[in-house]
Amino acid sequence: MGSRHWFRFGLLAAFCAGIIVAAPVHSAPLAPTPIPSNINATMASILATARKNWHADAILTSVDLKWYPDENVDDTKVTMHWLEIQANSPSTGARRYFYIGGTSAGTVVDEPPDQSSSTIDHALPASVKLDLPQAIAFLRRVGLKDRLFLVRLEMVGAANTQPLAAWTIASLADPNLFPLALDAQTGKVIPWVRAYNPPPFTDKQMHDAWQQVLHPPKPGPNNAQAHLDCFMSVQEYGYCVN
Repeated sequence: MGSRHWFRFGLLAAFCAGIIVAAPVHSAPLAPTPIPSNINATMASILATARKNWHADAILTSVDLKWYPDENVDDTKVTMHWLEIQANSPSTGARRYFYIGGTSAGTVVDEPPDQSSSTIDHALPASVKLDLPQAIAFLRRVGLKDRLFLVRLEMVGAANTQPLAAWTIASLADPNLFPLALDAQTGKVIPWVRAYNPPPFTDKQMHDAWQQVLHPPKPGPNNAQAHLDCFMSVQEYGYCVN
């Protein structure tokens, strides 16, 4: 079965892996802000703070871009952007979230240990070569014009492979698929079979998903199939195939 077909099967795995996150709710108008840049300096500052004030063995495991309203992450005239940075303590399993920018700037949220986390020991590198604005600009440049659903810096890697730092980005048109994984050091799209494990489907789920591949729905007024084709083309070829 081709990689494009397997890629469609990522929708169930995305739910199971906790990729889908709830959108924040805001009760007051927010001031627009640019997409955060200089991620390396921000990570270094947060890591130093976490090791000094929280756990000496703290590591950073993810950097999430958040924005509101969620219609268009690129629109810096009306959209507020901020960061959610997760720190883990490998010795205790504890987790702490730091919020940079936005109405929650300076907020720190602690959560209990997550013993099932597969990334708790996968620390982000001290620096990445591809900054956040450049990661989003790359997707726009290769033809993916969809509204985005998820933008996260994290370590990815299928079983028995070396984890790689990547910007994982999901399209709002197809939020249940495996996110695109953009290598944060080289700026190249990481093939999904290198970034993720195959989804653990039952035979019936595999059959149903395969039927959708063989008999895809006709494009509707929102051109959903065109969005899907573009998203998967970027994943497989590195650019949108019209």
